Amino acid sequence: MITSQKNIGKYKVEMAKKRCIDINPKVNIQSLKLFLNDSNIHEIFSDTYDYIIDTCDTITTKFLLIQEAQKRNIKIISCMGTGNRMNPLELQITTLDKTYNDPLAKSMRSICKKNHVSLKVPVIWSREVPIKNGLRTPGSIMLVPTTAGMLIAYYLLEDIKKSTI
Repeated sequence: MITSQKNIGKYKVEMAKKRCIDINPKVNIQSLKLFLNDSNIHEIFSDTYDYIIDTCDTITTKFLLIQEAQKRNIKIISCMGTGNRMNPLELQITTLDKTYNDPLAKSMRSICKKNHVSLKVPVIWSREVPIKNGLRTPGSIMLVPTTAGMLIAYYLLEDIKKSTI
């Protein structure tokens, strides 16, 4: 976990990097404090990457990352909606075209189809129907996003293991 009372108001990217370095001081992490959009997307691709883990909150940013990863043949996994869900056991990893009950994934399928971007991108998503809370911004309970992160980490480790055998 990267969040605590001590880091309220600090950038997630800084806290995540610090936590990873605490775990493994030899890890190589390039962190960028920016709001990714179509005018700066190419800046982050000046280096080469083995994987992209998309946990962005906006549809436009998610789409840009998926589109660019597919163009550059970089492996990517994208996190779909975890907000307004309670049950981490409903999370699963599949491809975008096989998701349901997820308004974010539905929007992503639509924008990808419209722009001729493959729907075969790996995603983590929840089968659980989101709770309607009347708020504009989805709320999260710690269990669901945290479990999504753990499942993404497992997915990457399994993929690395497969590619080295």
